[in-house]
Amino acid sequence: MTNIDQGFFFSIKELFIRPGYMVRDYIGGRRVLYFRPLQMLFVLGAIYMLMVQAIDPASLKEAPVSVAKELELEWGGRNLFKWVTDSPFIQSVYGVIKTLFSSNKALEIVCTLPFLALATQLAFRKRVNKVHYNLVELFFVRTYAASQLLIVSMIMLPFTGDASKGTPWWLDFIFSVWIYSQLFNTKLSTTVKRTVLMYLYAGVLIVAFVVLALAFVVVLAWTLDLYKVN
Repeated sequence: MTNIDQGFFFSIKELFIRPGYMVRDYIGGRRVLYFRPLQMLFVLGAIYMLMVQAIDPASLKEAPVSVAKELELEWGGRNLFKWVTDSPFIQSVYGVIKTLFSSNKALEIVCTLPFLALATQLAFRKRVNKVHYNLVELFFVRTYAASQLLIVSMIMLPFTGDASKGTPWWLDFIFSVWIYSQLFNTKLSTTVKRTVLMYLYAGVLIVAFVVLALAFVVVLAWTLDLYKVN
């Protein structure tokens, strides 16, 4: 409880005063003063979900996979789009993922952190910046940045009443530039360019992963379906 009273609220204050320097201190070994990044994210995520349940409970309701009826893609004598929506296996996988992520905002955010950490390493690579951090350290950087955005979402939720809106993209960008400029000690113009590059890298990595994951699930479901038929 003492750690939460001191480290938690002190870390929140530092995130909105000197975020990049705070993260640098944590990575540099001055960790006693600060709340651990993942622990902080999950605590904030739990508080956020309680707020969503109280303010916008409709956003937590599960929605089934829907595909327009006019979409047709024949494969093996079947309408692939219709088969996807009718497949019990795919519906089960979707249901588990939907339930898991809709009930845990922090877990949803955590899944994007490895991509953002890797994208940050690519955009702010060593030969461009004198300061260099490994993937684990950059994971901590993005975790604190996610906590920062989650706090803003908590502040905005009572006013918007809509959990699906979240924080504006431009605010996410500004916070990232703010953190990176202090963390890497670079000029503002350089930081802006590198931050744009980071989001481009992250987008490519996430899209590639999603496509591969969907392809794996569809192929697996198709194979199980054929096995049942045979």
